[in-house]
Amino acid sequence: MRLSDRKLLFGITGSIASYKAVYIVRHLVKNEGAQIQVVMTKAATEFVRPVVFETVTGSPVYVEMFGEVGFGTVHIDLARESDLLVICPATANIIAKIACGIADDLLSSVALVKGSNMVIAPAMNDQMYLNPITQGNISKLKRLGCVVVECEEGDLACGTTGIGRLAEEKKIILAILRKLREDERLKGKKVVVTAGPTREYIDDIRFISNRSTGKMGFAIAEEALIKGAEVVLISGPNSLEKIPYVNYIEVETAEEMLEELLEHRDADYLFMVSAVEDLVPDRVEGKIKK
Repeated sequence: MRLSDRKLLFGITGSIASYKAVYIVRHLVKNEGAQIQVVMTKAATEFVRPVVFETVTGSPVYVEMFGEVGFGTVHIDLARESDLLVICPATANIIAKIACGIADDLLSSVALVKGSNMVIAPAMNDQMYLNPITQGNISKLKRLGCVVVECEEGDLACGTTGIGRLAEEKKIILAILRKLREDERLKGKKVVVTAGPTREYIDDIRFISNRSTGKMGFAIAEEALIKGAEVVLISGPNSLEKIPYVNYIEVETAEEMLEELLEHRDADYLFMVSAVEDLVPDRVEGKIKK
């Protein structure tokens, strides 16, 4: 498991998207082996009860600065004992607090101690998100070194459609993994990976191919991404879920794959794991009759 030696502090704020954080936390605990401590704002507890996160993580949830679990300087201890602070979902309010250095509750106090070692996933109404003040605060956090997993477009809780939805679970998880697992050997390097099968057509309907799924190439591409590389994935036909943040190029024939490889010959590393067809038949126009 990729995070078995890491401790994450997860901040939950008052958003309708708070329930989605349950699935992200559960994945990180169950599939990545992470140890997670959750801090919730009072508003967040109106959307999801703390007992839900306590059940998923096996650890008590912190809400108040004083009088709950532990004693002393709780905000300092929580920050020091974690490798990364993830705030998901992050409302416009908490983003503004962090950008301005305000520490008036437990989560904002922890964030002030943690500095830029954060992954922030905003979620809010589109007008709040597009407000120049919010955009300025997000830009400031990026300049300071925080990772911001930008909102996506879609249906919003207020009944409108626009940008403001919490990013997809896969994007947030990859951002967390990348923040924790960057490797200096690959950070900033360009990695090209080939994957999947190719097809060589006999006529306009039939083709020669193989049963390659592309899974190995996709796994290598994802791992290179997590290590901090800029990844180009050139793949033949497949049914796999696309990897966020990866430059995905879909091809069909061996010739098309070669052309794309030559376009990216400036790569620092090349992993060729595609199952390229050895035979190229003379293609017949139309369909060969029985």
